Amino acid sequence: PGYSNTNLITIDVQQNNNGLTSANRMLVARALNIKDAKDYGVYAPGGDGSKLDKLDVSWTQGTLGTTFQGQGIYVTGKAVSVTNCTAKQRRSGLNISGTDVVVKNNNFNGSGGCSSNQYAVNLGPTTADKLAGGLDFAGNTFGKGKCGMWIYQMKDLHIADKAGAGVN
Repeated sequence: PGYSNTNLITIDVQQNNNGLTSANRMLVARALNIKDAKDYGVYAPGGDGSKLDKLDVSWTQGTLGTTFQGQGIYVTGKAVSVTNCTAKQRRSGLNISGTDVVVKNNNFNGSGGCSSNQYAVNLGPTTADKLAGGLDFAGNTFGKGKCGMWIYQMKDLHIADKAGAGVN
């Protein structure tokens, strides 16, 4: 009868390399737990149109803020979105780039190991087609990690503390 705030399917990767992989294809995934993937919880390079919503790709071994493993979500492409996802205790919670990228209401607490440019969120490059600056980024939570966010190779990006026309 619909989503009830509890993911009904859990993929227990048991510390193997990757959880969910889709290279050069659109990936649409909603309401999944993908636990303890050693390298990537989700790996979707070249996934134009990919929509990831309500995924939990956390590393559950060790202590929040001191233990980091692999990457939560890696996605690139045109019109990709990552919304309402959780990626805790990851060297990188999210690596995302492309055209018209949406990153909203995600939880990256305890991610961001700081080694080799690994932040809770690695963002860029993005380019614009329909979205100003190519990015809609809001409502994301950070904390208890070592490095929060890395923004690189971006242009025409307007970062502000209030929503408005042309603000990312």
